[in-house]
Amino acid sequence: PDTGGNPDTGGNPDTGEKPDTGEKPDTGEKPDTGTDNGSNSKIIESTTNQVIHQKTEKITDITSSVLIKEAVDTVESYQGLMSLYEMYYGIDLRTKDVGPKLEEGSLDAIATDQSLYYVLNKQSLIDLISNLVSSSITTEIKQDMSGLKQKINSYQQSITSADQNSILLAEKLNGTTQQATSMNENLGEYVKGLAKWRENSLKLVEEQQVVTTNHAGEQTAVLSLDSGIKSLMMQSQSLVESSKHSLATSDDVYKTFDQINGQAKEIQDSGTTIVSKADLLLNDFTKKMEDDKSFSKNFTKILANSRIGDRQNEMLYDFLASPVQKQNDGVIVAGNAFTPYLIVLTCFIVALFTAYAIANQEKKRMQSDHFEEKFSLIDMNVPTTVVAFGISIVEGISIGIISGRLLKFGQDQSLLWIAFITFIMMAFVLVSTYLLRQIKMVGMFILLVFLSMYLFLTEAVGSKVDQMSSVGKIRQFSPLQYIESFLNDFISGKDTGKVIFVVLFVIAIIGLVSNLFVWHKKWEEKEVNDQTMEHSG
Repeated sequence: PDTGGNPDTGGNPDTGEKPDTGEKPDTGEKPDTGTDNGSNSKIIESTTNQVIHQKTEKITDITSSVLIKEAVDTVESYQGLMSLYEMYYGIDLRTKDVGPKLEEGSLDAIATDQSLYYVLNKQSLIDLISNLVSSSITTEIKQDMSGLKQKINSYQQSITSADQNSILLAEKLNGTTQQATSMNENLGEYVKGLAKWRENSLKLVEEQQVVTTNHAGEQTAVLSLDSGIKSLMMQSQSLVESSKHSLATSDDVYKTFDQINGQAKEIQDSGTTIVSKADLLLNDFTKKMEDDKSFSKNFTKILANSRIGDRQNEMLYDFLASPVQKQNDGVIVAGNAFTPYLIVLTCFIVALFTAYAIANQEKKRMQSDHFEEKFSLIDMNVPTTVVAFGISIVEGISIGIISGRLLKFGQDQSLLWIAFITFIMMAFVLVSTYLLRQIKMVGMFILLVFLSMYLFLTEAVGSKVDQMSSVGKIRQFSPLQYIESFLNDFISGKDTGKVIFVVLFVIAIIGLVSNLFVWHKKWEEKEVNDQTMEHSG
């Protein structure tokens, strides 16, 4: 009920919803007939006796945002957990066949071999280390084998091309041979005709017949012979051209064969290198496995001590999962050195064995030939001397050619080198043969003394000898040392070995002559026996 004095004259009648309790009496001011221009969420109406408050809020939007945020947080946690399970067990939980597998067994049973669970719980640490070491070894071996396979393929291609070129060369050589044969036949016919014409001419001169009557026939024969010679010259020129072409083709084939030979040597060296590397890697792998036994025990103890309570140390596993990559900065490659020391040593050893074989063969021949005719001393020594001389020349040329190619000399320098090596081998073989034939074991002792002096006193093996010391003075009596100095000067391009070359030539002549006057005691005994038989007869 309205208890105020003035009646309500406002535009909005009193609905009686909220009666005025008199808490805020009307002051008689001007009534507020407008509306709030703010957020439209609050409307205030003033009347004479009542104050009405109305408030509107949208509850739906606030509730939806809260529910969506809570759902997103919940799903995000489950997605993170699912990713951890997939990474740890190595399975995809989004597939449809995961549910039946989980019903049949646990996650441990369906974990893959590439999962962290398998590595940390089922796989042996020794097997893991063995696989890593073996994979590194097999990778290196596979690289070498692939390189060897490529070289073999290129070698087979070269052989195929050489085979094709050899077939073409054989065909061209056959054609050239046939042409040469036909030309030889034609030339023989022309020669026969020329011989007949000469006989007829001589007969005409001897019989003193009238030349004028036969002059026409002679001119005809000369013209026919001239035409035949011209055709023969043309065929000869064509044969020369074809021969030049065949020669060029032969040079190409020889070059191809040389390339094939070089590739074959490279393949052989590669195979030897691979075998040696495989043996070395096998030894290293065996030693590595022995060392890894103690390492695996210590590492197992480290893993056991690294556990934090009942949990594993994840930081340690993260560190072990990211190993440090290391690569070699360089490879030391051993080089090959071909020095005069090796040449002198090779020549002397070959000469020593050659002289020993010749002396031993002569001894066997003397024992087997009991009915040898009586010859002079020189005649009995000529066969052995000739054999030693010939073998020394062959060995000198062979060693000179091989060493000259290894040292990569020019053509002129290579010929001089072969001549020097040949004279060195002649001196070595002839002198060694004489010593072993005449004084036998004493000669062998002298040769071995020379070899020992050279091996122990040379500076080629890295030892430095003082020239003023007693060892240096003994070194001056080593003949092989002077030959090494001579070869060093020749390789270096110094022209200081003329004296040694002359000395070698003189020694070779002396050795040749000395082998002609070798005297054996058995020959003297045989001569005495022959004289005794003659007197007794």
